[in-house]
Amino acid sequence: MQLKTPFAAFAGFAILYHLSAILLAYFGFGIALGNVDNLTQPAILFERVLRSSIFLLIAFFLVLIYYWRSVSVVEGLLALVAISIFTPGFSIFKSLMPFAMPFYADPYLADLDWFFNLGMDGYERLDNAGLVPSAKIMALFYGPIWLTASLVLPIFIGLFDPNKNRRWRFVSMLLVSWVVLGNLVALLGLSVGPIYYERVYDDPRFAPFLDFFNSAGLADTFVDDTQDFLWQMHAAGTPWIGTGISAFPSVHVAIATTAALYAFDVHRWLGLIGFAFVAIIQVLSVATGYHYALDGYFSILFISLFWLWHKKQFTPDKPV
Repeated sequence: MQLKTPFAAFAGFAILYHLSAILLAYFGFGIALGNVDNLTQPAILFERVLRSSIFLLIAFFLVLIYYWRSVSVVEGLLALVAISIFTPGFSIFKSLMPFAMPFYADPYLADLDWFFNLGMDGYERLDNAGLVPSAKIMALFYGPIWLTASLVLPIFIGLFDPNKNRRWRFVSMLLVSWVVLGNLVALLGLSVGPIYYERVYDDPRFAPFLDFFNSAGLADTFVDDTQDFLWQMHAAGTPWIGTGISAFPSVHVAIATTAALYAFDVHRWLGLIGFAFVAIIQVLSVATGYHYALDGYFSILFISLFWLWHKKQFTPDKPV
């Protein structure tokens, strides 16, 4: 039976994705660690993940409702449940990646970043240009505003956008951002970013970045606390919602680009606001040390090319 609307398909995919995360966590972690006394033993991890799996049952019934009566409210609910199922699965996959292979790519990415920034690191380029926002701005845009674009916008689109091609394109870009870039490409180029560089490679290459970080007023802030928390969770081998470390490519920038291109599809003026949002997230991803500037450049290019391809394949954009 074919899922005929984008958010019904998203919900179906999210169910399979989440179940795959549970199975991989249960079996893969046990094999990788081989230590039942570790915090990440399969029984503990499985119990934690299972708590979030109540959404799987809800999604199943919503998919059934979809075939019984297809209305925009159901599409919106499917979007809500799909996001609720999908995001814990993404966090688990992201947390498992360092157990599949070690972090290795940062020296190469740092060199490429230096090259593309014309002989300086990304944070140095920001510092020279005076593009160092306050800690409050960073926390606001990199947290609640970005989370709105990634978690709330899909629900809004499911409820209110009548253009089926546009909805399909948005869901496709969303999944490319999370799964293709955030899982597959991230695994191939597994990296930690400047903020964790010395902890992983025992190399002080980015020690000057810490001076930049402190001078930007980020020490002992929400940003600093979050980075310490992510490292503690990684060191303990404890995957959960919102955890996991991976720099290349930037999912934050990919999701922002997805939202901006969707806005551009709706109206060019909305697109201009969206592109400004992408620029802000790109700057913040570098200023916080989570990413090399290259991580964002790659995400913007990849999602933009996918958007162009999708528009060429599925035109005209007629409401259905």
